Amino acid sequence: MEYESSLGQSNQDFSLDLRNFPFSRMQHDMYVILDVVRKHHGASFFEKMWASLFGKKDTPHNPRLMCQSLVDACDTKTTQELSAQLREDPALCQVRSNLVKHLLDQKRLYETPVYREMLFQACLSIYIGGANPRNMQTVGQVYINYLRHIADTMKKSLLSVRSSALQNINVSKISMDDLNKGLEEMEPEDAMSLHELNFALHTLERNKELMAQMLTSITIPVDLSELNKLSPSQNIHSGFIGEGGSGAGAEKETVVIRKVTAVADVMRFIPPLHSLALNIAKRLQTIESAIPQHYLLEARVRTEAFRTLLLRVELKHPHVRAHMLPAYKKMLDAYYKAYKRASKTTPDMKEFPIFSEFAQAAYLSHLHRKSLGLEPPQVGQILKDAKEAVDLAVTLEANPNQRKMQARITEQLPNYGVIL
Repeated sequence: MEYESSLGQSNQDFSLDLRNFPFSRMQHDMYVILDVVRKHHGASFFEKMWASLFGKKDTPHNPRLMCQSLVDACDTKTTQELSAQLREDPALCQVRSNLVKHLLDQKRLYETPVYREMLFQACLSIYIGGANPRNMQTVGQVYINYLRHIADTMKKSLLSVRSSALQNINVSKISMDDLNKGLEEMEPEDAMSLHELNFALHTLERNKELMAQMLTSITIPVDLSELNKLSPSQNIHSGFIGEGGSGAGAEKETVVIRKVTAVADVMRFIPPLHSLALNIAKRLQTIESAIPQHYLLEARVRTEAFRTLLLRVELKHPHVRAHMLPAYKKMLDAYYKAYKRASKTTPDMKEFPIFSEFAQAAYLSHLHRKSLGLEPPQVGQILKDAKEAVDLAVTLEANPNQRKMQARITEQLPNYGVIL
């Protein structure tokens, strides 16, 4: 496995990262550390002993592998014990997640780098393979806490800048509308703080039901190493390590795929897990290349990434618009792959999301044509395919939302020279 951007960037392009939201860099670094974890996990007893005695470069004594910065931030008997276990075996994803959860349970206020490292370590436990409900809920909780912390920190920073000019006015009562009005006159650093504040607040609003979704969507323990036995070409150097490391469960293939798909579908709401979700989707596509739902999973991850870009364009973040077309193409391509594999002659309700979501994604080509730089004939073809898809969705379930989308697409077709 290697890092793949959900935004269509190269794996060395971190230009879309914000100062306090370096999610591309974070995912890239997770794969770097994951390689070290794999090497240690696959080493023999004597190799591990040699590394321990003579300090080989890629030993698990890397401070980050042992969560040393989190231990420094919360130095308790529990964090010391959990860190010591990670020194012996950094692949213990449950131990890693428990250490992060311990910091959360202390109800302390930490510095920004600590919150960011908590998010990194919580996600790393999932990348290793321990995607059980408890670990996923820890990731969700840490992600929400991080967004809140950044929002609070950025607002306090901006208010302190304003306070010197406002003197006797109670700065705590300054609204976001008032803060946003001064964007053009701000110094670059303050403008970036305002961008990050708005981004954090909007993302929190979008994810206000995240924890509830996790509780209802992920109820069965998932060890990602179970996927290894379904694709024999995967070995210790490219497969998932997982909770136990062997992936030798006896569950049926359909059960394993259903569990993994459910957890990966929730990963799309947490940007640092996007690359992992894409790798899972690609693995499922290799195992069952004819199943459209595996391509729908990829499309959903890319849709969330594209929605984030749209939000940043709306918030007037600089240098974002140029990245919209590559991200949109990746998203639409995944939807096309799902749509082409779905049955058009005898569709059933399990294919309804494919038809419905593909139509919505295709309609974005009209709504954002200028930003995407698409030519009218391109949009016309996309909308023509979307019309076919939404018609199938209406056939399966003629609800008001589908009828409305069907009418919108039909109305726009003549504007792009498409005559039905």
